[in-house]
Amino acid sequence: MTARALRLEPVVPAGAGVYALVEPEAPDVWVYVGATGCLQQRAIDHALDTGTGGRTPLARLKYHRWLRGLDPLELVVLETCPDKESAHGQEAGWITRGLADAHPLLNVLNRRKAP
Repeated sequence: MTARALRLEPVVPAGAGVYALVEPEAPDVWVYVGATGCLQQRAIDHALDTGTGGRTPLARLKYHRWLRGLDPLELVVLETCPDKESAHGQEAGWITRGLADAHPLLNVLNRRKAP
């Protein structure tokens, strides 16, 4: 197996924010929207994760890309935020926007189980 280069271009800011994951072959199409306290670390985490241990739609997509020898998903910053809490507060709005714009998002709003 050959090692793949980890690309963080354009430069991903170090702070908190909301991001979209895109396939390099279709960089204008969001497949997932997330929020984090550190965009750079999240970009690295997503790039190194092959999805082999997950059962979510995102994990399956990563795994199938890895099996086919395709480059990992790329992170695109949608919005920078002052902190992790505000990033998470903005995330649902970006997911709603992505769905309204017909992006094939793997996110599902309100997936949390009832208490």
